[in-house]
Amino acid sequence: MSIVDRFIKYTTFDTQSDELTGLTPSTPGQMIFAEFLRDELINEGLDDVYLDSNGYLYATLPANTKKDIPTIGFIKILRRFCN
Repeated sequence: MSIVDRFIKYTTFDTQSDELTGLTPSTPGQMIFAEFLRDELINEGLDDVYLDSNGYLYATLPANTKKDIPTIGFIKILRRFCN
């Protein structure tokens, strides 16, 4: 699947939030998308793929070098800004 096809597939998921639920994730669609991403990461060969009940998704991309280098973590924080 090309990167464009993958992006278009991602846009088909309803991930709209609902601040009134008081839940994390706030809508079922967000967890459905997280489960889809989890399965994609597994299929792409990532290690230690884990999705918790709050929709946090973790995975390890194995190094492509034999050098002794530190592990790097990337975290994406989504914030909603109100007026």
